[in-house]
Amino acid sequence: MKRYALRGVLAVVLVTMVGCAPKRVERPRGPQQPPMVRIPAGEYIIGTDDGPENERPAHKVRVRAFMIDKFEVTNRAYLQFVRETGSPAPPRWLPDSTILGSTDRLPFDEREADLPVTYVSWQDADAYARWRGCRLPTEAEWEIAARCSTAMLYPWGNDSLATDGKHAANTGGESDGFPGLAPAGSFGNGTSCWGAEDLVGNVWEWTADWYIPAAYREASPTGFAEVVSDSLFRQRVIRGGSWFDPPGRVKATTRTGFDPSFRSDIIGFRCARDSE
Repeated sequence: MKRYALRGVLAVVLVTMVGCAPKRVERPRGPQQPPMVRIPAGEYIIGTDDGPENERPAHKVRVRAFMIDKFEVTNRAYLQFVRETGSPAPPRWLPDSTILGSTDRLPFDEREADLPVTYVSWQDADAYARWRGCRLPTEAEWEIAARCSTAMLYPWGNDSLATDGKHAANTGGESDGFPGLAPAGSFGNGTSCWGAEDLVGNVWEWTADWYIPAAYREASPTGFAEVVSDSLFRQRVIRGGSWFDPPGRVKATTRTGFDPSFRSDIIGFRCARDSE
């Protein structure tokens, strides 16, 4: 009897142990995460004392540590979002719905897969960022990512060309080798000190903020740079200039605004998130 009792106790213990053992949790497949770079928390200079009025004055802001995409969001990356969420495709893509539902065919030329996605509104960009578990960068975060800690005019320095004398961004027509958009990462010599690429040129980039021309004049000199949540202009900030703009226009300080519903072949975006 004692032997059977002991066996019964052991059986109960084993069942209990199995029931309490950690179960293997399958990770959701979710969206693919493009590479991001980390910007440390700190105090940085944004704006300039010498540029257009909406970029003045140069002033200090504080930010918390954050991550930002190394590259602009590409057609290839945006396609996964469209297929998994049923969101509308950019109007320049092929309209055939069977292609959007296929894993074997692309709704754009294969050579365009790594171009920045364009013809996306601010709402489109915001929806994509949320789907990825990210957000759009604030205007201050974007500028800090493009200027480093020394407040340079360009991600690579203060000269319009990189130190090797070659084009460092896709701007101003065909002299840089691209008559229009360039694949993400085509100008490695224009990389910022944080490791982010194409922050100026190629496409303007949506940010989280509403556009206020005098925002830099009204900014707190010591506070955290929080997102601008409203504006009488009803425009969202875009940053960085595009392939269409002359080189002198595409500086790290360049800022303007557009209606958030606007779509164009010169506007794209990248994502950000709080640093872990």
